[in-house]
Amino acid sequence: MMSFSVRKGGKRAAALLLSLLLTASVCPLAAYAEETSAKTTEYVNLRSGPGTNYDSKGVLAEGTSITVTDTSNSEWYAVKTSAGTGYIFSQYIALGGSGSSAKTTEYVNLRSGPGTSYSSKGVIASGTAITVTDTSNSEWYAVQLSNGTTGYMFSEYIKMSGSSSSSSESESAPSTESTAAETTEYVNVRSGPGTNYSSKGVIASGTSLTVTDRSNSEWYAVKLSNGTTGYIFSKYIKITSSGSSSSGGSESAPSTESTAAKTTEYVNVRSGPGTNYSSKGVIASGTSLTVTDRSNSEWYAVKLSNGTTGYIFSKYISISSSSGSSGSATESTAAKTTEYVNVRSGPGTNYSSKGVIASGTSLTVTDRSNSEWYAVKLSNGTTGYIYSIYLKITSEGGSSEKPADGSVQAKTTADVNLRRGAGTSFGVITVLDTGITVTVTEATNAQWYKVKLSNGTEGYLFTEYLKITSGDINSVKPESNPTPAPGDGTVTAKTTTDINLRKGPGTSYGVIDVIDEGVSVTVTEATNSEWYKVKLSDGREGYFSAQYLKITSGDISSVKPADKDDGKEDDNTSDEPGTGEYVRTTTGVNLRKGTSTSTDVITVLNSGTVLEVIDRKNKDWVHVRTTGGTAGYVSAQYVTAYTPSGTSGSVSTSSATIAQYKTLYMEGSGSSLIWASSDTSVAKVEAGVDNQLFVYGVAPGTAKIIGKGANGKEVASCTVTVTAPEAVRFAYTTPNIISAGAGFELKAVTDTQKSSVKFEIDGVGTYETSSYESESQKDNNVRIFSASTSISTPGTYTVRAYSNSGSGYSSDYEEFTILVVSTTDKTSTSNEARRVSDEMLENIASYEGYVPGVSPDTLAGNIPTVGYGYVVAKNTSFYNNLTRTEAKAMLADTVNSGGYTSDVNYFISQNGLLMSQSQFDALVSFGYNVGSSYWRGYGSCYVRTVILNTVVPPSDLSSSNAYSGKVTSTTLTMYSDHASSSSSVGSLSEGNSVKIVGYWRDDSTKHAWYKVTASGKTGWVRAGDVAFSDTSGLTRDLSYVDAYTFGSNLLDWHVAGGRCYIGLYYRRLAEAKVFSYANYSEASPSSGNYKVNTYGYDVPTCL
Repeated sequence: MMSFSVRKGGKRAAALLLSLLLTASVCPLAAYAEETSAKTTEYVNLRSGPGTNYDSKGVLAEGTSITVTDTSNSEWYAVKTSAGTGYIFSQYIALGGSGSSAKTTEYVNLRSGPGTSYSSKGVIASGTAITVTDTSNSEWYAVQLSNGTTGYMFSEYIKMSGSSSSSSESESAPSTESTAAETTEYVNVRSGPGTNYSSKGVIASGTSLTVTDRSNSEWYAVKLSNGTTGYIFSKYIKITSSGSSSSGGSESAPSTESTAAKTTEYVNVRSGPGTNYSSKGVIASGTSLTVTDRSNSEWYAVKLSNGTTGYIFSKYISISSSSGSSGSATESTAAKTTEYVNVRSGPGTNYSSKGVIASGTSLTVTDRSNSEWYAVKLSNGTTGYIYSIYLKITSEGGSSEKPADGSVQAKTTADVNLRRGAGTSFGVITVLDTGITVTVTEATNAQWYKVKLSNGTEGYLFTEYLKITSGDINSVKPESNPTPAPGDGTVTAKTTTDINLRKGPGTSYGVIDVIDEGVSVTVTEATNSEWYKVKLSDGREGYFSAQYLKITSGDISSVKPADKDDGKEDDNTSDEPGTGEYVRTTTGVNLRKGTSTSTDVITVLNSGTVLEVIDRKNKDWVHVRTTGGTAGYVSAQYVTAYTPSGTSGSVSTSSATIAQYKTLYMEGSGSSLIWASSDTSVAKVEAGVDNQLFVYGVAPGTAKIIGKGANGKEVASCTVTVTAPEAVRFAYTTPNIISAGAGFELKAVTDTQKSSVKFEIDGVGTYETSSYESESQKDNNVRIFSASTSISTPGTYTVRAYSNSGSGYSSDYEEFTILVVSTTDKTSTSNEARRVSDEMLENIASYEGYVPGVSPDTLAGNIPTVGYGYVVAKNTSFYNNLTRTEAKAMLADTVNSGGYTSDVNYFISQNGLLMSQSQFDALVSFGYNVGSSYWRGYGSCYVRTVILNTVVPPSDLSSSNAYSGKVTSTTLTMYSDHASSSSSVGSLSEGNSVKIVGYWRDDSTKHAWYKVTASGKTGWVRAGDVAFSDTSGLTRDLSYVDAYTFGSNLLDWHVAGGRCYIGLYYRRLAEAKVFSYANYSEASPSSGNYKVNTYGYDVPTCL
């Protein structure tokens, strides 16, 4: 969350951070993309908008020169032509540019930098034409794609143009024998082997021809019956007979029996049995195919349902039968559409549309053998084909076997990614719907479980989205089997997935190598709870993320660095006086026990940490002490001299009380002060940016926090009293909104001294539990207690949570409220008070990002934040180094009990609004990010105006019974029809009076228009920009909000500190999707459509 209030001076005005308005300089807005010269590569439609649903303004010939004015939509480029402006499908545009022409020889990652450690911008198909702009790095070439995207590719997969096209090349393979064939689609005959060659014409599906050369597995040389020669994409050719008869002397082994199978991964179909053969394309996981030959145990010969043949690595094939048939269609599978999409009469865009169905429509997938086009059946019996990218499988077909005794069953509690490994860096196999039952095969770690689906698919799920329904999770924990201790005392481990070996304990360190799953290593140091130092069998050393290692022998505690509070560092504090010299770290650096990189790491210091010098006896290492009292050694090359020069200063409070394990945030003043604690066994202090001070309560007692200036003089201080730990840190429920009569869980987070928890629900009952799960983050260890119950009567209930440390339940408690409702439907509107849904809490958490330790928010003036955007107020205490459960609990409590919920509920009641759950969720998310006071009427916010303009249109509205209204937008275009593609008939300004004489609404797009008369003209205007002058007797039902006007104005709120932020734009886009369409799926950053402007909002020009 950002602790700023964005102000908007009017529609389309740039939003500014309130907290940064007084800064002397303002950062410039992001530059507008430069115009780019280009040419069309096909005969192509110039359309009025970015999609085939927009009208064509005409057809441009191949080779037409154009100017590309906007490439923000990667599929449809905005262009300027001699015939006017419009949009063209980007695939048919070749951008201008300099460099060497080349093509990719494999499906290959386009990366953001020259190495595998850099993020992938996407996978580029084999044979893609590119421009190589820099070859100075022999391994990684800088490239530019035809759409203008730049990045880096591994040079091995790039073939430079210029030497392989000549037919007279001396070593070219002889042409294959002529073969009879026919086309399977309407297809271009091209002058050369690629889409960059001109088309000689289009021939119909089923046309007979002769294939004269198949040496290029992607483009076959052909000859038509009229003598025309050229090239056709091989996917659209079906071989009908060979041009030569096989001789009896052939000794080819008989083909193995055809076998039905499925792919278990997204995998290449190759032209031969090995990675050195070209890829014919990538097919999806779960694609049905026929294995025609298994004589090569590593590479199986296969045939796809569309007739394509090739080879697939056998590891990625699951044999489903041994029959001689080619396999039947896949089982029926429940699914939903993720877009407004055509149902077509066949598997391709060349087939006619049977109609468009809405996003979120439930249907049955009857065949997935074609990985691109799924055969489907609608609820009304209609059958057809839908492009698979727009379908989300909600349940797998087939009967699930009854799990064997002792297995652990679980259900998904939200839509969740099934990943190939235990972390978000691993690829997504599929998205599972809420309520899917899985078998947990291994509790890999506290955050990720390995699971098996009913169809046999295996992968990893994030534990936050799983609820154990049967079995004991401890039975599948790796730790449940004691590891044998080797005789030499070493600790060995195995990698649980493919993992990066890094140069240091963090993702900011470079990657040495990628180590395969199942590799044994020796753990030489448990550097911290997140990173282990390891040694490979070949002698190489590096660091692994601890969550991807399974200890196989030895005691991990034997290689842990000594606890910073084990007394050794305290001895340094008391026995070794400082020199009066100070240094500051210039980067993140390890504080070690000795003067060598082979010595144990005590902790990792942040850049800018001030340290007191104890001695400089070693020229390469400085013996130092932190402000918290911990002594150790840092490399001299990573520190610089620092002189405390302050002679005066102060602290924001002179005394404070905090509970043990909590952290107090204070602010100091005065330049170049050194802060320390008089008793580090009671409290420790760390200085942050901008004079921020964080005091941690170590144990009950009293300590003085002292600020020292020049010559060690005390210039400021604060007395801190540390009390006993709190009974309960956090308490909450899952789900956040409870359905009457449905089961829910009460949750409480405590420290590890608590043995049980008691929940008291006013007017309902008392629930005790000693059942808990453990969780940790660095040195913060907690227990999460759970109790299940249900409440049948809707209402708000007060709950108190008490804890027991062994001597009875505590007198103090954590109090919170729960909301029980009659329905949790997302789209029905009402005037009842609401609370944010679990789906939106998850999305807010994703937008904010998980920050376990307190950190400065650089977009909001370095204010300290922790968890999921929680802003720490000055002179208050909080829990630091939060586990994920603690962070989620803090988020729920902040959203529920803070103004974010109450301000939106106030907005509802004060204005008589009928609002849906999805609309409530979107407004809460918006308020959590930019400030919720807008819903109480403070500040300028045109989004609020659009909402308040909304009414149920009067039933008697007509030209003979007009209603008075006013324009609220700065400018407003009048159109001849209720479509922005129609002609303009005039323009209105803010405050202009109008007569409202008609209304039109598209229930699918949720766009709304008023027909108005003004200044003698009649036309249509966006309903969101006009307010009725008198709303008495009218109902403000937000089902009637003009989705286009609402969403387009919401997107304006992407500016912070005078700068445009694409991340804020994506968040606003997500909130608009939820508000109008309840599209929570695309509102999740994990969705492939998260960044897609699905509903065609007006994008701010700066982006």
